[in-house]
Amino acid sequence: MKLNSLVLLGWFIAAIFAGSVEYATGLNQLFWIPYFLGLLLVFLSYARPNFRASFATIKVQENRQGAEKFIGFLLVLWMLVGLFSSIASMNPLLQILVASKSYFFMWGLTLAMLLRRWSDVATHRLWSAVVVVAVLQWPAVLYQRLVVVPRRSDFAAWDAIVGTFGGSPDGGGNSAAMAMVACIATAVVVIRWKGKQLSTKSACLLGLLSLAPGFIAEVKMIFVWIAGLLIVAFVFHARSRPLKALATSLLVVPLLLGIGIAYKSIFYDAGGTNSWEQIYDQQIKYAIDSDEFSDEHQRLGRTAALAFWWMQNQNSDPLNLFFGYGLGASRSASSVAQGEVAKRYPFEIDSSSASRLLWDTGVIGAGLFLVILGSSAWAAMSLAKRQHLTLVGKQSVMLSGIVFLLTLLSFTYNRDSTDTPAIQLLMAVSLGMILNAAKRPARVGA
Repeated sequence: MKLNSLVLLGWFIAAIFAGSVEYATGLNQLFWIPYFLGLLLVFLSYARPNFRASFATIKVQENRQGAEKFIGFLLVLWMLVGLFSSIASMNPLLQILVASKSYFFMWGLTLAMLLRRWSDVATHRLWSAVVVVAVLQWPAVLYQRLVVVPRRSDFAAWDAIVGTFGGSPDGGGNSAAMAMVACIATAVVVIRWKGKQLSTKSACLLGLLSLAPGFIAEVKMIFVWIAGLLIVAFVFHARSRPLKALATSLLVVPLLLGIGIAYKSIFYDAGGTNSWEQIYDQQIKYAIDSDEFSDEHQRLGRTAALAFWWMQNQNSDPLNLFFGYGLGASRSASSVAQGEVAKRYPFEIDSSSASRLLWDTGVIGAGLFLVILGSSAWAAMSLAKRQHLTLVGKQSVMLSGIVFLLTLLSFTYNRDSTDTPAIQLLMAVSLGMILNAAKRPARVGA
């Protein structure tokens, strides 16, 4: 089976099949399949007869790279920090194995893309599959909005609308992951429209169908993601086309404000929340208040989780401060291996990738991961300006940069970059595309 077919299989399992099964039955074990696919591809790549030649080619080509070659080095270093932390903390073997699945296995896709054949055709198909998944959210989203939400005792859509990305009808789920994919799919449509691969009518229709489910799910972070994308687009085009960049910004900013006002009218005024001050207290203060704690969900606010980590570790053993307590130590919810540190507290301490990595891998591990996200986004945007890439190659690295930009903006918002297979698969494949583009011109072929 070809690499691109395996990646597409993993993508549809992670974004459609596994989440739908979890939502209907409560079984979430199918989410393991994409992770083990990444691990399997590592072994298959090493088992290839021409592995030595492929690896030697990568080493020769890496010598011609610029700063992009350090991303792979940082990724390996981050993995070593995590393993060192686990060994130093003498964590249970099962805890290490389960956490390694979430942290490491998916990156096998990146290695496989460097060692095996990955073409422009494969790239085009993958980003098309992202749009397909975004559009396919409509049946699930409409069912959840019209049937599930009214059944909820709180009659709220907070995390109730998750599409096919997994969750519980009576609780939360991966609504943010669905919204992030909606943003990425919209970016795919816009970039292909700019490349004259889509007509204006088709682009408008696909863009609306892709992005709307994120708004229906009431994911407020979608405004931050869109703003981040607009800022990057402005910077990217400011030098070459300053007037066009400025004109676009002047048009888009009022549009976003209009969407925000309409959003308030539809989702908040109808529910009795009439003022912006009330919206701030209910939706924004939770994220930025360092003392916020939810009694209902037994969970710290996002900033509160970081403040709590600092309070517990500022005077602790320097080894734990800088290297953490080992892989999976903060995992609050697990059917097989709850974290050793998480067991100490009656509430969740891993509300975001930032808080999870600080507990598990310390300041050094969390810092390395943050640098990997940022440097990958920067490298992608720099590569998109190079002339040796094909149109599909340039579009690919731009979209890869967008994936890392959105995960960077979400670092303190949720755990998707360290715990949601659909987002992690896009991250791993995006890094493979970036490193491939940095090594050599994009290859054309099936």
